[in-house]
Amino acid sequence: MFSRTDQEIIGAVTAALVRDGRVNLADVVHIGAEKGIVYLSGTVRSAGEKDLMTTIARALPGVAGVENDLTVATEGEITDRELRAAIEDALAHDPALLRRVGCIVDDGIATLVGHVTDAAQEEKATQIAGSVAGVEQVVSALEIAGIVPDAALPPDDPTLLDALAERLDRSGVVIRNRVLRVDHGVARLEGVVQTPAERERAGLAAAAVAGIRAVKNYLVIGMSEESRSPDEALLARVVHAIARDGRVSPTDVHVIAQGGSVTLTGAVDSIEDQNTLIQVVQKVPGVHHIDCQVVIRDRTSTRSDDKGVRGRPRPYRR
Repeated sequence: MFSRTDQEIIGAVTAALVRDGRVNLADVVHIGAEKGIVYLSGTVRSAGEKDLMTTIARALPGVAGVENDLTVATEGEITDRELRAAIEDALAHDPALLRRVGCIVDDGIATLVGHVTDAAQEEKATQIAGSVAGVEQVVSALEIAGIVPDAALPPDDPTLLDALAERLDRSGVVIRNRVLRVDHGVARLEGVVQTPAERERAGLAAAAVAGIRAVKNYLVIGMSEESRSPDEALLARVVHAIARDGRVSPTDVHVIAQGGSVTLTGAVDSIEDQNTLIQVVQKVPGVHHIDCQVVIRDRTSTRSDDKGVRGRPRPYRR
């Protein structure tokens, strides 16, 4: 039986991690050992790094077991919605997983759903999701089948785009300068409608298309920047500027313009979106004052000081 002292084991684990190079030991990571058991604590950037450290340590001669108390931390705040988008974007770069694998993210835990042809594809999808910074755990709920029938797969983007256009045509909503896009199942609506009710109806129609994962509604209400009313003209300039910028949906923000003063209400996803909104409106000719009452929704973080310190991190499992 191979025997090493605890100090030798600590040195061997550290050296193995340095040689591997996939884990940044500049992160706050502590490696300890007692009676052949390796103890890992501190923070890493993703669930994949956390799992990798266990795998590397466990494979070394003399290591009797590994207790992994590493937690996942990120620089700043990140929402479950942002994590899901990042995971699905990463998965979409693999042709074998595109359309077959999606995910649900709740409190930093990513659950993979969909179909794969074998265990190797499941393992690959798990590794890709685990490599995304901010993901605390990855759980696989994937179905494994030798041949995945087309009926089990969501429609591809071109098919979804055709279905989206047909659904909007049937909705009766007239959209001037209509531009429709679908990217990885996310629909984007652009154009001009006459009323807020029509804008809402178009968004609901798009969301009802089977296979559409999310809708970005960038439709704007028809209004003229040439209106005889200075307030109506300013309102139109502000709304059109927000729509042209494209980083914040005009449907998320309600604008009131009066005497050069603009009041913004509604909700956005992040402080960055809020700051972007203010910067865009500040550049609109005729805006002299901004009262930003926009709130930030879904503010969650994977940092322990924001969510509450956990006694022991939940295991990274498949």
